[in-house]
Amino acid sequence: MALITNGETDSAVRDRRDVDRVLASLEPLPPERAWPALLVLVGPPGSGKSTVARALHQRMALAVLDLDTIRALFIEHPDYSFEETRRAMRAARLAAAELLERRRTVVIDAPNLTEWERQPLYSLAAQHGARLIVVQVTAPMGLVQERIRRLIRSPEQAAGIDMDDHQRMAGRQEPITRPHLTVDTSRDIRSFVEGLVLDLEEG
Repeated sequence: MALITNGETDSAVRDRRDVDRVLASLEPLPPERAWPALLVLVGPPGSGKSTVARALHQRMALAVLDLDTIRALFIEHPDYSFEETRRAMRAARLAAAELLERRRTVVIDAPNLTEWERQPLYSLAAQHGARLIVVQVTAPMGLVQERIRRLIRSPEQAAGIDMDDHQRMAGRQEPITRPHLTVDTSRDIRSFVEGLVLDLEEG
């Protein structure tokens, strides 16, 4: 019989607390669906992932798990360290698992730049019998840089990312090995969003 250490117990308690805060922040939850979906957005900061997530949320009821919003739920003064990001992403995955178990459609709004980061999300969809929809979000580099500059000038985001951070993250992005959609957020995304909503509403 495996022994449970105090560290493991503390970690489980923190996980439960984090997930409860995430789920409470989403109330009211979207309706159950016969075939829920897990949408995984992929792209570095400034690519327009949150723009896509907001546009989808405006058109239909779904749960958007935004990494920065989740981080702020349990870290009052974030420093955007690796440990913070890992905690926030773990909370997002655990919350997504509970939502999919309840047959809710979920959007993961996080960079998800490598297959190592995306693989647990692929597995999550498979484990819960959910449709997996991966969306690569892109924009021309000049526009991305301008968006990053606006974020840097924003007081609530100033500590979050700088141009060097963005370039390092963009350099980490790996090709997506699963079938996926691509949207360029420098263009009008309304037709893309409408098509995606029609597909999701069928579930």
